[in-house]
Amino acid sequence: MMLFDMFKGRKSKRGQILKVRSVGHGYYDEKLDLCELRIYGFEKDGYTLEPETDINAAHDYVIYYEEMKSENLEPVGVGYLLHGQNAGLIRLVWDFYDSSNIYINLSSYKANEAFKDAA
Repeated sequence: MMLFDMFKGRKSKRGQILKVRSVGHGYYDEKLDLCELRIYGFEKDGYTLEPETDINAAHDYVIYYEEMKSENLEPVGVGYLLHGQNAGLIRLVWDFYDSSNIYINLSSYKANEAFKDAA
C-alpha cells in the first residue's frame, strides 16, 4: 500500500495546481486497484476511490461511501484524472458539498517536486 496526500489546491497563473493545505490522506492498494480515503474530521467514515467501469462516463473514478454495518457501497462523488502539467493528480468532486478544489496525488509526491506547496 502507498500513502498519499489529499489536499485543497489552487491553480497558479500558469495553470499548475498548487497545494494550499492537507485535508486528508489515503492509501492506494495496487492489488485491489482502489484507494481508501480518510478526510480530517470524518475519520470514522470510510470512502473508497475506484476506477469507473463505464468507458463512456465523463469521469475516470467513482467515490464510494462504505457502510460500516453492511458491505454496501454508495456512490457519493467522482474523480477526474488530470493531464499535462498536472498529470498524476486526480480532482475529487463530492456530491454532498462544494469540493471542486480537492485533489489527490497518486504519483510518488516525494520524488515529484512539480507539485510544491503554495506559498
